[in-house]
Amino acid sequence: MRRVPRPVRALLYRALARSPRAWKRYGGTVVLTSIGMFGRGAGWGISAPGGYPLSVIVGGIGERPALAEGRLEARGLLSLTVSFDHTVVDGADAARFVARLKELVEGCHGLRGPEPSV
Repeated sequence: MRRVPRPVRALLYRALARSPRAWKRYGGTVVLTSIGMFGRGAGWGISAPGGYPLSVIVGGIGERPALAEGRLEARGLLSLTVSFDHTVVDGADAARFVARLKELVEGCHGLRGPEPSV
């Protein structure tokens, strides 16, 4: 979509915004963006209103005090903003989703460690 000239892109977005059916078909239901790559330290995102039932904004990694093996020490913690449109998503389901997402991120699920040397 970035190759489309900006005025044409704006026209397409306005046309999509006028039609909920077209927005559902072409606009998507989840927005994922990363703002942490542009700055230093932690960063929180503010979700744009309307259009997306789920917004995930990945911020930066900042040094914060945290418990590690019973001791308080400075640790790099990821800032993550997750927001839901409560007219579409039930709050209890959203809370369960965020709790599970937190478990997966904290447990480094899906990340492989270094390959063992032979």
